[in-house]
Amino acid sequence: MNKWRSLLVTLALLAALATPAAAAPSTWATAEVDDAMQLGIVPAALQQDYKKAITRSEFCALVVGVVNAWDTDLLAFRMNAQNIHLDENPFSDTTDRNALLCAAFGIVEGDGNGHFMPDAPITRQQAAKMLYLAADAFTELIFEDGMITTNFRGIASSDLPHRWDDGAALRAWARKGVMWCYRAGVMQGVGDNRFDFNGGYTREQAILTARRLYYAYGKTDELDKPPADVYPIYVADGLCDQVAFWVDSTLTTHTCEELGYLADPDAKYGFVTDNVGVGATYGHVIDRAGQTQFAGLYGSNGFYADAKCSGDTVLLVLREPATGKDGLPLYAVAVDAETGEIVENPEWPTAAVAQSAAVQSQSTGYYFLADADGNRLSDEYPNALLPAADNLYLGWKSDAPSTYDVLQCDGASQARVLRTETFRFAAQLLDLGDGLYAVQNTDTQITVFDGYGETISQITLPEPGYLGAAANGLLCVMDQANGAIRYDTPGGAQLPIG
Repeated sequence: MNKWRSLLVTLALLAALATPAAAAPSTWATAEVDDAMQLGIVPAALQQDYKKAITRSEFCALVVGVVNAWDTDLLAFRMNAQNIHLDENPFSDTTDRNALLCAAFGIVEGDGNGHFMPDAPITRQQAAKMLYLAADAFTELIFEDGMITTNFRGIASSDLPHRWDDGAALRAWARKGVMWCYRAGVMQGVGDNRFDFNGGYTREQAILTARRLYYAYGKTDELDKPPADVYPIYVADGLCDQVAFWVDSTLTTHTCEELGYLADPDAKYGFVTDNVGVGATYGHVIDRAGQTQFAGLYGSNGFYADAKCSGDTVLLVLREPATGKDGLPLYAVAVDAETGEIVENPEWPTAAVAQSAAVQSQSTGYYFLADADGNRLSDEYPNALLPAADNLYLGWKSDAPSTYDVLQCDGASQARVLRTETFRFAAQLLDLGDGLYAVQNTDTQITVFDGYGETISQITLPEPGYLGAAANGLLCVMDQANGAIRYDTPGGAQLPIG
């Protein structure tokens, strides 16, 4: 009898130990999963196997759970207000009510051929888009972000760029959703400034973000939001490294005393242009605190024809030649700004574009991209292909207007023509970061596109301008007539600054 009792106890223990670890949520997710279940967001079918990849229909169930948790009458009210009925099923592979509801409200789509694919997994950027569309369909959150939560109406915090280290993988169709979820504290990255856009999404991750979406509607104190991004607003003429003030992603302004006078967060020194003219351009060097440097060196009074700054080393180009130690004219001098000593033969970092493919020429005068073994990776072009950004090249097509193919090539596989663009200024392609690029087509038109060739925005300027720089992801455009600067988001919204 004792043997049987012992055996039963042993079997019970083995059964408990046999429960897979994946059946319980991870330690870091447990508190939020428990809270989501208390709120009634999580259907019974999802209260297990938390590390399993969530499917499209399961994610729809979570979204509907959030809507019902907001207000049990909200779903019926919106269906009635928008005359939504589920009598006709547009899909041939599902009859799931949650999937049909989400599709009816535009939160999720099928493949366009009558298939919903209910058991297919979703990626992180797909999840972000659905969460954003759910907020848009059932709340005022999206409207409020642009009209209430910023200092300037009409600009949403999600319009302001955040430069992810893996931003090249972000698709145009998910960009708005990802940025809104990130700014709202609904969906964060995976660490090291990465979002892992194409990464898988587990049940526990989905439950956590569904819970945060619930709290985003009127209970934002429960959410941890990321720190604001900051953007430099340059001095009026825009011809120097100096910042006039800063604005952050809530459109709150900050002084240079708070964040520094230099736009580059890693720079210790910068050159400020004081005067522009043929043979009469000069300026001065400042540190992050805005203090003028090298005021008495070689009788310069702090003004130099030009300066190049790298770390503690500053190369000063003198306005008037001085006498060097060997009695010969001295036109430029490199100085260690920390010690004041002269630096002989300084090494300067190069900002060369990373070239994965080699540009090779034919005896016929045509050029193409090739791999390390000389194998052709692109079509031929009558002029040498120009490196424009990492893995991007420009292939000349025609003049008047200047037209180029924008090619993408990793140096191993065949080049892909992303798009064909006209260029107003000498084939200049501006890398905005986050996998985005900008090109000025005419005096009054700028196009922003991504590494997939998708158009993000087309910006029309009221007066001829010059796309001169990027300010931490913002486009910095100078008026050709008066030098005034405007700032535009990659999505084409002009900031009310300037």
